[in-house]
Amino acid sequence: MKNKTLFSLPLEKILPPMVLQFFMSGGYALSFPYLAIYLKKERHIPFWIVGIFLTTSLFLAAAGRLFGGSFSDKFGRRPLLSWGIVLRTLCVFSIGLSIAFKAAFPVIVLIDFIGALAAGSFNATLMTWVSDHFEEGLRVKAYSAMRTTANLGWAVGPAIAGLAVGNGYALLFLGTAAVYFLCALGVLFFLKESHPLILKGEKVDHQVFSSAFSILRQKKLFHFFIGTFLIGAVMGHLIVPMSLYASETLGISPKGIGLLFSLNGGMVVLFQVWLIHSLRRRRLSHILVWGALAYAAGYASLAWALGLKSLELAVAVITLGEMAIAPSLSALASNLSSPKERGRALGATGFFHQMGYALSPLIGGLGLQFFSKFHPCPYWFFVAGVAVLAALAFYQIQEPQSATPLHS
Repeated sequence: MKNKTLFSLPLEKILPPMVLQFFMSGGYALSFPYLAIYLKKERHIPFWIVGIFLTTSLFLAAAGRLFGGSFSDKFGRRPLLSWGIVLRTLCVFSIGLSIAFKAAFPVIVLIDFIGALAAGSFNATLMTWVSDHFEEGLRVKAYSAMRTTANLGWAVGPAIAGLAVGNGYALLFLGTAAVYFLCALGVLFFLKESHPLILKGEKVDHQVFSSAFSILRQKKLFHFFIGTFLIGAVMGHLIVPMSLYASETLGISPKGIGLLFSLNGGMVVLFQVWLIHSLRRRRLSHILVWGALAYAAGYASLAWALGLKSLELAVAVITLGEMAIAPSLSALASNLSSPKERGRALGATGFFHQMGYALSPLIGGLGLQFFSKFHPCPYWFFVAGVAVLAALAFYQIQEPQSATPLHS
């Protein structure tokens, strides 16, 4: 009897992480986008303090990815997945209680920082779990399928939050904690150990912290990590900097900005897997180059934008770059690493990507403050230039030929 498949992937392997990604993404989108609003409106915390808090949280999540990947190489995927989701659930639940009982702001900060470390560790380990289950030619398609359900979650979460936010911010975080609790049950029952060496009964002998940093110094990954950091900084401009530019400089309404993000998410849901399947015979490093150049074209066109229609065109081109790059980064990191260091490689990829991503609101805010009054806006040419530098870094990657073709 022929095994059932989804996007040419074995259903029993791809369905659990896809469902988990949907609920994790939707649960996050249910509450965390409102955290800054709550702190400013209800607790009267200055915006600059909120900005430092959220940026630090992103940096800690990046560190969590780096060390979580290394720990998963040492102790296996299942312990890191289990403890990561349980700790994340407890932290979100505690934030909900802190809001309900008006705990001091530093208490919320501390809980969120612990949760960010747990989230980073969990995400890196989940990417590694997926890599363990698929051979080289199928990994990028598996990550594409997961991105599709993640974007579906991003669509559902805010829709539910819009209906529930009138009942208070605490309820949103308690709702996220309930969703994460279901995800924890899913991890415990459906995600078994996948570390290839541990499954063979082999001893995994490395020092967790020194090994986490040693992966950063590998020459074969040097250009890959540079490109990952640069493209992370470029990708991060789609949320805060572009929204500010559209609102403050071009006078686009909040509804119009929402349509731009709907266009971005809708394109990913409809075309992500199709695009990767269409590029199945191309080297992953070349797909990254083309994706980075699409980002460059999209942000360069953003500099000339005059209204919503031109913004929509720019976002459509940017989204093509996103669909090419996001799944290919994880797939290529897996393909360039050995089974004993796969978690470290994926964790380091997440680390560099998120470090760049975390810097984009700060750099974008300063750049737009000085240049947004000009047309075309010079700052977006700078962002496009960074994307071109990322493309050059990806082009230098020495990718094994055997690692490149996708299975049909």
